Amino acid sequence: SMISASSTRSTGAGQQHPSKRFGHNAVLSNNFLFVFGGFKNGTFDACCGYDWVVCGAPNNLVPIFPSSGCGFLHDMWSADTLKYEPFQTLISLNKHATQSSTLGTGVAALAVDGNTSGYYSDTWANSVTLTNSDDEAWWQVDLGQSYIIRNMTIYNRLDAFSERLQNFYVLFATVPFQSDWLRDILIDPLVFKTHVMYVQDLQSLDLDITARYVRIQLAGTNYLSLAEVQIWGHPLVQAWQSMEGMKKWTQVLPNSDIYPYGRFAATLTMYNEHTALLFGGMVKETPYFLDDTWTCTLPDVNQTTQQVAWSRLSMKKQQPQNTFPVGRYGHAAAFSPVCSLGYDIELGVLDGTIVLNRVTGSVPGYVYPGNPQQTPWCRGQIIIHGGRTSANRDTTDIAYPSGFLPDMWIYNVSSETISQVNFSRSSGFPSARAHHAIVLHKDWLILYGGTSDSCPGSTCGDLWMYNVSGPNSCPNDCNGHGTCEWGFCICDAGFKAVDCSELSCPQAQCSFSYSDHWLTCLECHNHGLCNTSGFCLCNQGWGGESCQLISCPGNCSGHGTCKLGGTCDCDPNFGGPDCFVAFCPNNCTTWSDGYDSGAQGECVITRNPPCCGNEPDCVQTSKSPSPCISRNPNYIPPHQVSATCVCSDTYTGIDCSQTIADVIISQQLAKGVQKSAGCFASHSEVYTVEAEGLRIRKISELQVGDTILTMNDAGKLDSTRVIFLHDHPDQVETNKISFLSSEGLVSTLELTDWHAVSSEVTCTGRNNCGIRLMYGHEMKRGHGIVRRNGDSFDTARVISIERGLSRVRYIVTGNDRLVVNQVLSLPHTSESAHTSSRRWGSCTALLLLALKAFPSASCFGCLPPCSRILPQERASRRFSNRQLCEQQKCCSITWLGCCRHGNREVSLDQN
Repeated sequence: SMISASSTRSTGAGQQHPSKRFGHNAVLSNNFLFVFGGFKNGTFDACCGYDWVVCGAPNNLVPIFPSSGCGFLHDMWSADTLKYEPFQTLISLNKHATQSSTLGTGVAALAVDGNTSGYYSDTWANSVTLTNSDDEAWWQVDLGQSYIIRNMTIYNRLDAFSERLQNFYVLFATVPFQSDWLRDILIDPLVFKTHVMYVQDLQSLDLDITARYVRIQLAGTNYLSLAEVQIWGHPLVQAWQSMEGMKKWTQVLPNSDIYPYGRFAATLTMYNEHTALLFGGMVKETPYFLDDTWTCTLPDVNQTTQQVAWSRLSMKKQQPQNTFPVGRYGHAAAFSPVCSLGYDIELGVLDGTIVLNRVTGSVPGYVYPGNPQQTPWCRGQIIIHGGRTSANRDTTDIAYPSGFLPDMWIYNVSSETISQVNFSRSSGFPSARAHHAIVLHKDWLILYGGTSDSCPGSTCGDLWMYNVSGPNSCPNDCNGHGTCEWGFCICDAGFKAVDCSELSCPQAQCSFSYSDHWLTCLECHNHGLCNTSGFCLCNQGWGGESCQLISCPGNCSGHGTCKLGGTCDCDPNFGGPDCFVAFCPNNCTTWSDGYDSGAQGECVITRNPPCCGNEPDCVQTSKSPSPCISRNPNYIPPHQVSATCVCSDTYTGIDCSQTIADVIISQQLAKGVQKSAGCFASHSEVYTVEAEGLRIRKISELQVGDTILTMNDAGKLDSTRVIFLHDHPDQVETNKISFLSSEGLVSTLELTDWHAVSSEVTCTGRNNCGIRLMYGHEMKRGHGIVRRNGDSFDTARVISIERGLSRVRYIVTGNDRLVVNQVLSLPHTSESAHTSSRRWGSCTALLLLALKAFPSASCFGCLPPCSRILPQERASRRFSNRQLCEQQKCCSITWLGCCRHGNREVSLDQN
C-alpha cells in the first residue's frame, strides 16, 4: 500500500486513527474534516521521495514512493463532524412537562416517562396523556437548560382516536412561551416552528436547533393525546471538548500514483465545496523548500469509496511581472469568494440595492469609477503570504538574510493565474515572517503573529490589516492612471504596468482580462518592442511611431519602392540595399572582343549638393569632393543624383551606343538630303567603271571616289560616284538569296530586311519602264528578280533563302539603283511596293553621314579610320589619330569627333 501502516494507530475494536503529527493541514468539505500531511518522528534517509540521488534511483523520471519510515507524511484522513452520536442522549426523559388541561389519568408527565405504549387506560397504569377538548390544546416540556436538539420522535395513541393528533405545530424556544395562543406564538421571532399535518403511529423529526422549551399545540379544537415524546441532543459546547476515541476516522487514499509526496508546513486551502489548493512545504532533502502546486478533489459525502483525486497544477504567471513565488514553508493562505468589485459592492448587487446596467451588466459609474462587467466567471481568490525559504547572502534578494519572506501573492481560481501584490513599502507593513495566521474578512486581510528575526525573541504578536479587494487596494493607487480592482490596476488608455506607471507606445491596443487580471497590449503592431518610455524599437523592415510602416534602409534613397520585409525594389539605373548607388544607362554600352572588354564611355555620378561636401552621411564616389565616412543605413539623402555617360571618341547618346556621325546623318536625312545611302554585305560584288573598262570588285574593296555601275531613270545602264563608305563594327542579320539565271548559272545576294530588289521590270513604252520592288524579308522561293544580262536586264528565279549574319558596309552614292551581284538592288526602302519613289530610311544600327555638314568630299576619308579603332587602342592612338586627320586635311568638326579626348586644349569654340 502507498499509505504506510506507521502513519496510523488503533484505539480499541480495530478503530484506525491518524498518527501523531504537527505541521499538517486540515480543511472542511461538506461538514467533513480532512487532515493531510505533516511531520512525525522519522529518519532523513528513510524519506526517499524527492531527491533521487538520496533514493538511489537511476534517474529522476522513475516514480519513487516514500518508505514507511519517512517522517514527512503524505496521508489523508477524514471524519464526519456532524456525527455526535456518542454525545446525544435522551434529554427529555423525566423532565418537567405541562399541558393545557388534564382529563382522567392522562397527565402531562406520561409523555416523558420512557414508556412508548400507545394504549390509554383510565387507571394509574396508564402511559398516554389526555387533555380536554380545548381550543388549541397544547403539551410542553421544560428540558431544564438549553440543548442542541438533533432529533425528536412523537408517538401517537394507538388504541383509539389516533386521528385526533393532526394539524398541529411543534414549537421550540430558549425562553418560556409568552402566550397560549398560536396567533401570538407564530409571530414570535424567538420561537422556531414546524407544522405537522398528520401522524399515524409516530413522527420523527431531524433537527439542528438550540432550545429549552418544546411544545406540541393543536391548530384547532380537540382532545390532545401523546403516548411518548423523545427528544435527543447534547448540551451546548461551552469550552474545549476532547474528541479522543469518539470520532470515526476514515483513511482517504489517492485514486492514482499521481499525488504530492510528504511535506511539512504547507498550506491546503479550500476554494469550493470539494476542491482545495496545496502549495509549498518543506522536506529534508533536495529541493528542501517546495514550490509545487496541487489541486485535490475531495470525496463526496455519499461516495462509498473514500478516494482523493490529486492533480499537479501549473499556475500561469501574470504579465508583465512574469514571476512565480519561490519555494517556501510556514507560509499562510486564505480563500475569499469576493471578486473584482469588492465585498460591499457585490453584496449590494446581490441584495438589489445596487442595480446593474441592463444592457452591459456593469456597475453604475457613481458606485464604481471603472466599467467592469459582472463576473460570473469568479470562483474566488486565494491569498498566500510570507513563509520561509533558504537564507540568501545577496542583499538584493527578497529573503535576505535569514530566509523569511514578506511577499504576498494572489491566485485567481478561475484563470489559474498567480500574481504578486505590489503593496507600497513607503509606510509600515508586516515584517518577513513564517508560521503566522491570516484570515479574509470582506475586503480585508487580517494577519497575526508568527516567527521572525525582526520580532523580539523571534516571536511576533502584532496584528495587521490590508485592503486586498475593492476600489482602494491597488499598488500606488494606480498612479492616478487607472481603476483598481482586487488589488490590480485596469490602466487608462496610454498607460500600462501593474501600477499604470509606464507609458504605452503610440496606437497600442490594450485589453484587461478580468478573470486573469492580465493586461495584454498589442504594441508596435507586433513589429517591435515598446520601451518603458513609450517608444517603439522597431524590427528591421518596419518603421513609424508604432512600427506600422514598412521601412527600408534610407527609404530607398528616393529611388525605389519599399517592399514587405524592408527590401528596396530599386528604380532603373539605381542599386544597392538602399538604392543609393547610381548606374549609368546601359553601363555606357559595354563591348568585348573575346580578349578584353570595356565601355564606350565613362559613368560620372553627380550629387547636388555634392556628396560629403555638405552632409556627413553620404557614400563616397569617384567624383566626391572629399572623403566620406560610413553612411547610416537609415540616412535619406537630401540631394538629387544624376548618372551620366561621358562618351569616348566618336560615341554619343545617353548610353554611348551611338556615334556622332549617326546623329548627324539622321538629322541631315530628316532635312531631306538628296543622296542615296544604304548597306550591303561586304563580300558582295559590284562593277566599277575604270579607264580600261568595267571591273568586278567586292564592296569591301571600294574607296571613296570610285565609280560604280547603276541604272538610270530610263532603265539603262549608268554610273555613279561613291561619296562615303563605312564598315559597321557588328554583324547584321541578312537574307542569303540564291537565284538561277536563264543561262542556268547560280548566283547569291545578301539583303538586309528593309532593302529591296527589283522583282520584275514592266515597260509601257520605250524608255518608260517601272520596277516592282520587294523587300529582303518578303523574298520567297520562286520569286523573280531583275538581273543584268549584258547591256540589258532579264529575270532570274529565287531557288533558296537562308537567314544569316554578315559584315555589312554602308555606302553613300549619287544614285540609288546599284547593280550588286548582277542584280538590280535598291539600298533603301521605298515608299510603296509599286513605285520607285525614294524614302529615306535607316540602315539598322549602321553609321550614316550628313553630307551638308562638310564643305568638301575630301573630308570624308577621315572619319572611318578613326571609327574603326578598337576602344582599347584609343588611349594610345589619340594623337596619331589627330595627325591622321590633319594629314588628310579633315575639317575641324570631323577631327573633334575623332580625337576630342586626345587634346584637352581643343574646345568647342575652335570648331
